[in-house]
Order: sequence, then structure tokens, then C-alpha cells
Amino acid sequence: MRKLIIMPHAEQAIYEVAEWIAEKNFPATGLKFIEKAEAFLYEYCKLTKLEFPLCKNKSLAEQKLSCVVFNRKWVIAFKYSKTTITVYEFIWGAKLH
Repeated sequence: MRKLIIMPHAEQAIYEVAEWIAEKNFPATGLKFIEKAEAFLYEYCKLTKLEFPLCKNKSLAEQKLSCVVFNRKWVIAFKYSKTTITVYEFIWGAKLH
């Protein structure tokens, strides 16, 4: 299984979204959001064969990042190798052009 690394900028973005969700709903919903995001990423860590193209967004592609969509709204930009998945960005999809 690959090791999951979440860079500080991406981690902060996840926590900010969770905080916003908790304020809108109940405090526990923010924690559930974090748990779901981590579980989503760990599923990719378990895969033996990963093949992702670069992100469609030009600035993310220039950084050689691949993207997956979480919960139909959030774009997770990452790099991967045989041993790690490193998350660099956690972005609301509507912000990307």
C-alpha cells in the first residue's frame, strides 16, 4: 500500500472546508467530512496499478499534478509514485477554469 502524504496547504484547505461545513450543520459533520476525504484518498493508496493523466487545469498540469474529484465538488490535485501519493491541493471545483 502506498503512503499517503497530505501537504500542509492541502491539509489546511480540507480543515477549512470541514470547519465551514460544521458551522452550517452540526460540529460532527465537519469531522465526518475529513474522515470521508481521508478514506477516499486511502482507497487510491490501496490500488496496485495507478494511471492518472495530468489535470485538465493548465496551471495544475504545469505543476505535473494529477486530479481526482471528491464528492462531485472538490478537486484533489496530487502526484503519485509506486510508494506514495502526495496531495498538494484541495480545491472547490467551481474555482477552476
